[in-house]
Amino acid sequence: MAAELRARRSGAAHELRVGLAEKLLAAEDAAAWERLREAAGSAPGARLLAVVWDGRLAALAALEETPMPGLANLWRELRDAGVESLLVSGDEAARVQALGHPDARASMQPLEKLELVRSLRRQGRKVLFIGDGINDAAAMAESHAALAVESGVALAREVAHGVLRAGAVPRVAELLRIARAARRLGRTNLAYAAAYNLTGIPVAAAGLLHPVFSALVMTCSSLLVVWRAAAFLSPDLEEAVA
Repeated sequence: MAAELRARRSGAAHELRVGLAEKLLAAEDAAAWERLREAAGSAPGARLLAVVWDGRLAALAALEETPMPGLANLWRELRDAGVESLLVSGDEAARVQALGHPDARASMQPLEKLELVRSLRRQGRKVLFIGDGINDAAAMAESHAALAVESGVALAREVAHGVLRAGAVPRVAELLRIARAARRLGRTNLAYAAAYNLTGIPVAAAGLLHPVFSALVMTCSSLLVVWRAAAFLSPDLEEAVA
């Protein structure tokens, strides 16, 4: 994508174009394009930008992204937790491979991401999709659960079930562990409550329990469930996801 600006100076019209070098130079100025590629040789995954003034190359720039700290640990933690993860991106292969994921797929179009999610669902997989761009929105909407990155576009946040706060992406494995523990806690609380009612109600109905004692046991049972839920809450959870 290139930004164009036309200006008049001293009565003359000038054209300023700023954008991706491969779009501006590859077809119009092959020599300038080669010089730019050589200048950015130390950063093969960088975005190459060009500034063109009146059809002539005025400036070159190579912008290189730095992977978010903790991503390498995240891939390992997900694997250790038994979670199969995929990294799908619309970026070129060099930039995607720099993120260090063992199963990274580059140059993915929005419909390809959507079809990937549908394919996983047909296989009976439970899909959690984390995205930040417009190209992720359709796949996020098709997933069982979706998390958007806070710094991403509004559309991704709209279709997501939750929003990851700044810097929280490397904590996804921790959030999954908390979610699994919460599910186990809910099931055991339900089991306790069911066991109490299945045992206590027939005994009370048979007149073998004093009403005051029955009320006391019911209160203790409720307090136990509430205490177990309150003790589980993580003070760091709210800092990571909204």
